[in-house]
Amino acid sequence: MRNCDSCTACCEGWLQGEAYGLKFGKENACPFLTNLRCSIHCVRPQVCKNFYCGWIQELFPEWMRPDKSKVLISVENWSQGQCLRCIEMGQPISEEALDEIKKFSSKNNCPYIIQGKENVSYFGSEKFIQEKNQIKV
Repeated sequence: MRNCDSCTACCEGWLQGEAYGLKFGKENACPFLTNLRCSIHCVRPQVCKNFYCGWIQELFPEWMRPDKSKVLISVENWSQGQCLRCIEMGQPISEEALDEIKKFSSKNNCPYIIQGKENVSYFGSEKFIQEKNQIKV
């Protein structure tokens, strides 16, 4: 398992949620991000606890570290297993990164979600797409 080092992409406003009444997301950093660290990590909110970084888990190559590749990838559950949520960080996902995501998805039979600033797209089985279209992101 890797460690974050200086990457704080998940705290920089790409995840959306609330921590102790303070909202973050939509490019507004978490107010508890200080000195490249989460100052409330031990008591972080559920949205943060539910984030499982695909890069930290070594599912993707070194160059796909979120702050370098500009894509934040989280492993999430759905009714039939796990999927990837791939969040664009201020720009569309590069072709190279998208190829890695597709390769992982194909090899592991793992559906994925591409979440952009304006839209969300689902890739996988018909059941996955139907289920996800019924759930608000």
